[in-house]
Amino acid sequence: MKRLVVIMILLLSPFTGYAEELPVVCQEFPPYNYLDDSGNVIGSSTEIVTEVLQRMGFQANIKLLPLNRAYREAADGKVAILMTFAKNAEREKDLFFTEALASIEVVFFKRKADHIRWNELSDVKDFRVGYVQGYDYGGTMMDAIRNKTFNKPDVIAASATVDFQQMLKLLYDRIDLAVCPKTQCSRIIRMNSPKFDDLDYIDKSIGPAREFYAGFSRKWPNAETLRDQFNNNLKKLRSEGRLNTILKKHELAN
Repeated sequence: MKRLVVIMILLLSPFTGYAEELPVVCQEFPPYNYLDDSGNVIGSSTEIVTEVLQRMGFQANIKLLPLNRAYREAADGKVAILMTFAKNAEREKDLFFTEALASIEVVFFKRKADHIRWNELSDVKDFRVGYVQGYDYGGTMMDAIRNKTFNKPDVIAASATVDFQQMLKLLYDRIDLAVCPKTQCSRIIRMNSPKFDDLDYIDKSIGPAREFYAGFSRKWPNAETLRDQFNNNLKKLRSEGRLNTILKKHELAN
């Protein structure tokens, strides 16, 4: 009888020790998503998404993948969420977007010795301009690429180390300018001091600051409802000041 009572209590009581896993994918994109020395995925977006999902009753199972593969897995419904990427009309066909996780400025990185300035992108058309194939840099830069504004483009394939490679190309005078999110390549320069100490950036955003999001796969069960729940909990995170605490930790807010 006593054993039966225990079983009934266990069946009727809420079981808080188990949380359903939701698979999440992202590209390596410091300081938003990247691996620590132990091989764990960390970063500001990683923390935000993990905490929001916890509040929803889920455990985030996050994997770093190359950008194109990560997108494909989300679009095909193999994973629930793709995080920290730009929104456009094509991607909205595959994903329900959340509210923004990050605001990112894209700028030109250069050698400190090169005193390059620009007002219009045509001002740098004769420089060797490096950028990554498949990256969405925002309307201003993407229009320049489509319109072939740059006479000497240097296009590099996307990879986990592509922005580091861009900095190497600058260092060894293979390109004159590298298009990169300011926070990401500034971090690469800091972490690789003194090797990259002779590099900096032009303090002028290429177009307006851009917002990066998470997206729920339209092929994942109840995706739109989950997205709405995510947004509600993200708003709470913001109103409680927790969101700003996470951003400060990663040097993304004052």
